Amino acid sequence: MKKKLSLLSVLVLLIGCGPTQPVHDYEFNYCWEALRLFFIYQERLPQDPYVYVTPAELYQSVNDPYTCYFNPVEAPYLLQALTTRVGGIGILLDTAGGRYYIKQVFLNSPGEHAGLRAADTLIRADTTNLTGLTRDQASEACSGTIGDTLRLDIKRLDSAITVTVILGEYLAPSVFVDTVDSASSIAYILLTMFSDSTVHPAGSAGEFSEALDKTAWAKYTILDLRHNPGGQLEQCQSIVSQFVPKNTSIINMKERMYNETNGSARTLDTLLAAGDGQKAISRIFAVIVDDYTASASEVLVSCLKERRSSDIRIFGQKTYGKGSGWGLFMTPKNGIATVTMLLLTPLVNPSYNHVGIDPDVPVDTTLDAEQIALTGIHNGDLGKIRLSAHLGRSNALRAMVMPRVWFPMCVVKPYR
Repeated sequence: MKKKLSLLSVLVLLIGCGPTQPVHDYEFNYCWEALRLFFIYQERLPQDPYVYVTPAELYQSVNDPYTCYFNPVEAPYLLQALTTRVGGIGILLDTAGGRYYIKQVFLNSPGEHAGLRAADTLIRADTTNLTGLTRDQASEACSGTIGDTLRLDIKRLDSAITVTVILGEYLAPSVFVDTVDSASSIAYILLTMFSDSTVHPAGSAGEFSEALDKTAWAKYTILDLRHNPGGQLEQCQSIVSQFVPKNTSIINMKERMYNETNGSARTLDTLLAAGDGQKAISRIFAVIVDDYTASASEVLVSCLKERRSSDIRIFGQKTYGKGSGWGLFMTPKNGIATVTMLLLTPLVNPSYNHVGIDPDVPVDTTLDAEQIALTGIHNGDLGKIRLSAHLGRSNALRAMVMPRVWFPMCVVKPYR
């Protein structure tokens, strides 16, 4: 990957060079320079940016839904959405025999600090008996506001104990692993986003690498990308690199690049290529997508369709259709300017921008794509398997762990 630049170091020298008016402060000029230098659609730039009063009006003028100004109040919410930081207990629940037990306690979470352990059975949350509740009801009973105290009555082996948890923020995983059917060697991996700020020090890519290690026993693996909004392109590149040989071209890129020597920027055609990895290169996958599979997720889907079409099949609905990427710039007033500075195009297939990627096996929205994938994986070898208990698995995981507002993301260079 190319050398990362700090926009502050780039633009501090440039802000004083443009025209100014009293109403246009340093924040406005900073945002204009970010737009002028890095916006991929240069033909849409206004001839006179100073007819606009605020950065928000300036960015709206270029008519691009992903080029936006977030004021200092809005900016923290965007930054949090680029991570897996959430509030709660920090546990993953599963159910058996009408009771809920802890499948996983997340590192450095309130649940871990309170002493909860995997395999603990939850009997009661405050005054609510959890036995027999639906997943939504159990999740609601174990939820609250950050700072709330929650009393959990649990069964640990043969002992009944009470644990008090103070709800707080923590970094959740972005990758989850499950066993669909151990007898038939089918594993399940849910990838919720591409982020460098997760429970793993190497981000989603590190989690995914470990997930591949944990499921190395599997003859078949379902990779669930439904509702994955994307995330950081470097994380995506590392994950795609698990599926194709090193130095394999992944996708075409048209991007704005800054030249430190002369202070200018230009549009270049480049390729995103695979790095080290290759743990999944000989494994059989069925990939599930939907119309909320977007941006960086579509980079992965596009590459798999072009490079692994002989042994990886895509199930579900047409994807969202975002073939572009942001530059994310922290402004002097702690706002955020997001500028579309990259266009992504498949190597062989036509652009999916604003169109989406068609799955190999379309699945009606009234059906469960995971069940269809199970019956279709590897030329139908698994056609007799019935796993109705696993329907809605990914929705349950998300509801338990990291409910968030969905929006498509492909962060090209997250400037801090």
